[in-house]
Amino acid sequence: MQYKIVSFTLEGNGEYMFPIYLRNDQTLNISWFVKEGEKVWFHIFTPSDKNLGFYENGQYANGTLSEGFCQGFTEGRTKFSPSEYGWGEGYYQMFVTSNYTSYSRVEVQYWIDES
Repeated sequence: MQYKIVSFTLEGNGEYMFPIYLRNDQTLNISWFVKEGEKVWFHIFTPSDKNLGFYENGQYANGTLSEGFCQGFTEGRTKFSPSEYGWGEGYYQMFVTSNYTSYSRVEVQYWIDES
């Protein structure tokens, strides 16, 4: 297990994307926080072309992610294994956007568990 941190600043109406590779037998644990600024919209694009968005701050993918829908938050967390939902092995694109005129400083923390 390797713990990783990705930090970035979104300017007004900005966006940021980064990939995380997941095998079917792995579990992604991810938390993100707006350290300063406005709320953001956090999407996860799966290898099977699903657009998953955070719609509440729960603990598991089936309680926090919704296909094709996303709400703005200042933090979120989820965990999932691709095999649980049939989302496929491959690159998961983390896509974060801001719909405000000011900036948002965001920190994403994640690790991958081996099954």
